[in-house]
Amino acid sequence: MPLISDTGVLMRRTLLALAVLAAALVAAPATAGPPPGRPSGPAARPLAVTQVRTVHLITGDTVLLTTRADGSRVSRIVSGPHLGGQVMHGDVGTSSYLVPRLPAALRSKLDPSLYDVTRLARLHGSRVPVVVTLRDDAAPRARSAAGDALHLRRTSSGTVLGSYSAAGVQAADLQAVRSVRLAGAATTHTASRARHTLTIELHSGGGDPVGYADVLLMDLDDPAFGGFLTTGADGTVTAKVPEGRYVLVASTFSAVLLPPEFAVTDDSTVSLNLADATARPHVSMPGHRVVEADLTISAEVGDSNGYSFGFSGKHFFTRVQPVAAQPTYGTVHTGVSAQLVRRGSGPARTAHRLAVTADVADGVPADLTFVHHHDDFARVVQEFYANGPAGRRPTFVEVGTSDLGLSGGQSFETRVPGRRVLFLQASRELSYTQVVMPLMTRRHENLTQLIDVHRYPRAGHTYRTVFAHGPVGPGAEGPSPFALTGRYRNVLYGQLPLFSGAGSEMLGFVPDEDGEWALRQDGRVIADGTGLISYAVEVPRDRRTFELTAVSHPSAPTWTLSTNVEDVWTFHSAHGAARQPILTPSYVPPSTLAGYVAPGRTTFGLSFSTPAHDQHVARATVEVSTDGVHWRDARVVRTSTDSFRVRYATPRAHGDRGTMSIRVTGRDRHGNAVRETAMDVYRLR
Repeated sequence: MPLISDTGVLMRRTLLALAVLAAALVAAPATAGPPPGRPSGPAARPLAVTQVRTVHLITGDTVLLTTRADGSRVSRIVSGPHLGGQVMHGDVGTSSYLVPRLPAALRSKLDPSLYDVTRLARLHGSRVPVVVTLRDDAAPRARSAAGDALHLRRTSSGTVLGSYSAAGVQAADLQAVRSVRLAGAATTHTASRARHTLTIELHSGGGDPVGYADVLLMDLDDPAFGGFLTTGADGTVTAKVPEGRYVLVASTFSAVLLPPEFAVTDDSTVSLNLADATARPHVSMPGHRVVEADLTISAEVGDSNGYSFGFSGKHFFTRVQPVAAQPTYGTVHTGVSAQLVRRGSGPARTAHRLAVTADVADGVPADLTFVHHHDDFARVVQEFYANGPAGRRPTFVEVGTSDLGLSGGQSFETRVPGRRVLFLQASRELSYTQVVMPLMTRRHENLTQLIDVHRYPRAGHTYRTVFAHGPVGPGAEGPSPFALTGRYRNVLYGQLPLFSGAGSEMLGFVPDEDGEWALRQDGRVIADGTGLISYAVEVPRDRRTFELTAVSHPSAPTWTLSTNVEDVWTFHSAHGAARQPILTPSYVPPSTLAGYVAPGRTTFGLSFSTPAHDQHVARATVEVSTDGVHWRDARVVRTSTDSFRVRYATPRAHGDRGTMSIRVTGRDRHGNAVRETAMDVYRLR
């Protein structure tokens, strides 16, 4: 099967943009102290999530692809027939792959390009285009089934084109198909060097051929040349490759082989034996059992090349060939992560107590055994507020380090409203990503999500993470790692969440139809978008007034509380001003987990933050309403230069008036202002 190649130009542009963003995130100072019980200091500053995309595999699985500011990516199956099953994931150059474990007969028909989730994420439309090769001996009925499932049509050149929907394609519909690949996937590569035939053979310990393995081949002399190959039923695969030095990774779901670097100077054969894969991870903790296991091997190959391979499932099922920490071609790291529950605690998917471990080793040691104890962990109490109907909702916990990410493939359900306790292995190096999808159910796929990323350096300490405590809308409060705004010469740039939990340093995403934003200069739109507020636009040198409007309004009928929020920021900027004075309010009414506030006196804190150094708020007002039409003033008492205390009386629920809406305005002494209108922030009793 031909190699898949990526363009060096795209890689350089992507890395440059991400490097600039990552540098800005590290350099941005905190503007206020963290909430009580939250990590603080440099060790608590995670990498922001810069993009989230949803893709659909031909297997019928829905995959969520998350990209962070350093360019690292995490892909996970969030729904579909292989949710919770064994999964292989890999990063090669600018591409990320996710491959569920499939029967060999089906796997042999599907080209690796169909699992390139980064390429899939760049597509538009409701169907994914593919190129199909049909078997010459296929029966007419089988051809008809394939034609209906893939919408096949033959072009004038003889190529058979098709497409699949989000539901994917059933294996029974592919009986007439010899192979399927993603339309537009590169199938050839030109090189000035002489080309030779490379044959790769895989054998079992007894010498028998091993069929249908994935082989990653990387050219050390040309990082743009390389990709995945798939062996045939006889355990071999051949390819025409340029003369040069190579490394490869050969993988079945049961074994990973990492042979030494080799040179191709003539037609060559590389023989591999699965018996060389002898290291199998093992993680234990007294009184607990493993319910999800993740193995990751990451390598840096030269200055600008590398790969990362991972395997996820309900137990450790993969053996790896031991490798020195610094082989001849670069450096290798191994990550072993596990999620554990107490023995006798019931079904793992609904466990309300989870322990998460993460251990990183240089190279691939022959012994990958790790024993953990209770005093290795920080205690993190997750609170899930109900902005919609009660029920069980899917959540994920992922862990990574500066060397590699350890992505989980299994979904755990938690009750909303409710609390859950996580025991996370304490470290100043480990960074945990906690995700909740408050609208997704087993019958309803909605990918709205809230994401919290933090480090937990103190073992034995209790931290608190809050999800969906209203209002939930645009902007980021306090010293959030997800807020990036500023000016470089005549370029105004910014990154802000469009959907964030109040006072929680959180990032959130809604589908494109459920939120939008626009940046205006003198009434003219100069940037707009959906999903994430992100812009970099050239503006005049002299002082101008800008208005940034952002609205979140989830359309799902099941989410009715505290999510219809509009923010209007007005700020001034001129040449030489490095920071944008975007004033953001933070306030959290004292509601229960179910979203209720009792009638009577209601009081809570209101503060404002901004990336600019000068935070003095000259004026703040708060209005409340039970119908969204008639508003009354609340009492606002200053407690510091940027903080206030809000007081008013919450009425009883009456008729169709069952919620409280809140409007907050603030203005600093330079005229920069914000107006936030949050509908249905909490319920009345």
